[in-house]
Amino acid sequence: MSLARGYGVFGRVGNRPDGSVEILAEGPENILSLFISEVKEGPPMARIESVEVKPAVVQGFRDFSVTGY
Repeated sequence: MSLARGYGVFGRVGNRPDGSVEILAEGPENILSLFISEVKEGPPMARIESVEVKPAVVQGFRDFSVTGY
């Protein structure tokens, strides 16, 4: 969450029932590219197996939050 806020990215992140994590993020394309690059690295103790990036409909988020599914 602090990574997204540091980049000024809006959206949400949450754990899905299958154990994966879903991030919906909005922002300028160049900023999102930097954000995605850091997400692919993950925090020091994380195990990132893959990152899938898909375009989505803009939802007009006003902040970045953690949600439950």
